[in-house]
Amino acid sequence: VFIKVPGVLLNIIEKIVLASSKLPFATIIVPALPPISIVLYFAFLALVLDLMPFVDKIISKHKKVCAVTLLVFAFINVTLSTRGFEVTFIDVGQGDSIFIKTESNKVVLIDGGGMPAYYSGDFDTGDDIILPFLYSKGINKIDAVVFTHFDADHAKGLLSILKSMKVKNIIYGLPEDCSMCEDMLEIARQKQIKTIQVSRGDRFTIDGVVFDVLNPAGDTQKYCSSNDSSVVLKMSYKGMSFLFTGDLEYEGERSLINSGFDIRAHILKVGHHGSHTSTSAEFLTSVRPLYGIISAGEDNNFGHPSQQVIDLLKNSGVTILRTDLNGGVSVKISGKNVKIYTTIPEEFKQ
Repeated sequence: VFIKVPGVLLNIIEKIVLASSKLPFATIIVPALPPISIVLYFAFLALVLDLMPFVDKIISKHKKVCAVTLLVFAFINVTLSTRGFEVTFIDVGQGDSIFIKTESNKVVLIDGGGMPAYYSGDFDTGDDIILPFLYSKGINKIDAVVFTHFDADHAKGLLSILKSMKVKNIIYGLPEDCSMCEDMLEIARQKQIKTIQVSRGDRFTIDGVVFDVLNPAGDTQKYCSSNDSSVVLKMSYKGMSFLFTGDLEYEGERSLINSGFDIRAHILKVGHHGSHTSTSAEFLTSVRPLYGIISAGEDNNFGHPSQQVIDLLKNSGVTILRTDLNGGVSVKISGKNVKIYTTIPEEFKQ
């Protein structure tokens, strides 16, 4: 009997904790603290706990004021560190995921990576990579989640995000006859998330950031894992333009070129992880990018990116950044300043 008592008590405690975790403000998302804020916070603790015996008598008389001042400056520094416009190509291995944060902390997430169907482990790019990344930014809600298409390496991680976070809108292109699309629609129904189907010519604006939909072309026929039906977005902000291409291949690129839309962009998310089936010379001539971002897994089984594409980008004068070599790639815009950072330390200024 006595042996069972601890188990019963632990079971009760577990249920209380689980119930409490669902209460408002049970969880507070705090962004990663910059070094100066950490220093100021520990100085605050040292002052409050009288661990600074060497401080001047004048400061001692105004200890509370000094402590509050340190805490306020630490908070201001955290706030300033999370301000500004940011686009990060998250390193999710062999897949795509792009995080966009506006100056007013509106968030757009394009794709979420994902493990292949044959993978039998419990690792999930949404839960294990993207969610911690979002929490480190102090993000607890997303204004728009974009499914470029429903291949596992783009969509699977987003399903976990939809389940775990508050999402306002889901944006997608052509529906596909596959479980990934069905799961997305079911989660949206259960959580009452607004779904928006887009096609070429559509436009939406979030906090002054303009997104032009360049693909799909509007065909209502359903596809399954059709790379050329990927949602392609051109994003414009303060004179900077980005072209997010999903897994677009040659046929889709030709359609864009012939569409009559302006597809020029400063930064190109290279299509289909740099596969030899994407990124034609004609397409690069039309886009004229300064930077090409390739999202691919290190030593992946597909040979991405193709040496053919690498050579073509280099010969076109495009600066190449790769998540398999550089880690995550972040573009930050503050005023007229544009800087590109990589997880593996390297900084580019423009």
